[in-house]
Amino acid sequence: MLLIGHVFNINEKVFSYCKEKNIKICSWYIDSISKEFLNLDKEKKFFYNLEHVDKCFITSSPKLFKKHKLYNKLRFIPNPVDSSIDNYKNFDNKNLEFDIFSAISHGQNRGLLKKGKSDSREKLIKNLIINVPEIKFASFGLDKFEPIWGSNYYYYLSKSKMALNISRGLYQKLYSSDRISSLIGNGLLVFIDKKTELNKLFNDKQVVFYNNEKDLINKILYYASNDKIRIKLAKSAYNKYHKYMNNMILTNYMLSSVDLINKKNPFWHNMK
Repeated sequence: MLLIGHVFNINEKVFSYCKEKNIKICSWYIDSISKEFLNLDKEKKFFYNLEHVDKCFITSSPKLFKKHKLYNKLRFIPNPVDSSIDNYKNFDNKNLEFDIFSAISHGQNRGLLKKGKSDSREKLIKNLIINVPEIKFASFGLDKFEPIWGSNYYYYLSKSKMALNISRGLYQKLYSSDRISSLIGNGLLVFIDKKTELNKLFNDKQVVFYNNEKDLINKILYYASNDKIRIKLAKSAYNKYHKYMNNMILTNYMLSSVDLINKKNPFWHNMK
């Protein structure tokens, strides 16, 4: 099998060769598929790949493309957790320094803030910091605090009780950036906007869904002062993620989707 990621300049001869040699071709796309990011040029390239692959795996609901002729090639996948990387169990740590961890950026793996650039997530985080001054935030990617990556990201994550999982893009159905796997996968209690419909993956005994900013503030205050409940939820979500959405299960699902192996489908395989 040939597996391709966010690459859109593969010569058509490569695809033709794979077809001739009966090599399965799959792609995965983990960015937002909102129109403001998957613009006309990117969409054209996205569908060029889709023409040639057997299956394409995306971390959003494929419903956005339901009317497209290639819709049936699209499959939803959650962002995978990897136990060799995501091995903190914050719910077992009694000496966590921060109440809330939030890390955003203006672009995938961009090391610096863009001047004059902002988005709705910044406004939300700033309002939270103002309205709940008793809550200690580890917040990066806004107010001159640069985005963090790699070991710095995991350093501050490992010292936090809870986290905000907020992603860019207007189209939110089943979508999250890949930070969700590191947040839940390392044992933080995670707050998620209800409009994402991620309640199809998790229930309210595993993560905290909120309806609006006021609701989020109330729930942050509640769980910040109720450690036993916070720990119980975080541990439950951690166990579910590592059991049902780990890298091996996703890899096997990809292989099974193109008939290279025969594996039982995970519970999320038909989500749209």
